Amino acid sequence: YDPILDAMLALKNANAADPTAMICAPRTEIALAKLKDADGNPLRAPDLVSRVPLLSTTSAPVDETEGTATNASSIVIGDFRDLLIGLRTSLEIRIFDQPLAGNGQLLAIAWLRADIQTARPKSFCKLTGIKPA
Repeated sequence: YDPILDAMLALKNANAADPTAMICAPRTEIALAKLKDADGNPLRAPDLVSRVPLLSTTSAPVDETEGTATNASSIVIGDFRDLLIGLRTSLEIRIFDQPLAGNGQLLAIAWLRADIQTARPKSFCKLTGIKPA
């Protein structure tokens, strides 16, 4: 857990608020859960780490390059209250019943134009180079 604690220290040194979440790939989440001590007992995360929700998403890549490895991943740690979401259009959903009517099915098309921006970039830290065991 030392690299995560080091990332939290970097956030504190930048005068950022305490992190509200950590985001990673499912593979990384499970690798952290599998950490064991020398006797094979599961490692307990330090309180500073365990009180921050660890969220996983398959949208987090597991094919980043770190040295010669091409299967590394990352953890983004930060105060996500400082992540802004801008919507250019509201969510649009259209239902078309004609293209698939013969099968008793409907065709739904949805779209949204949005973007994100950090209100305070120093509220986030990306821990890179996490390689599978």
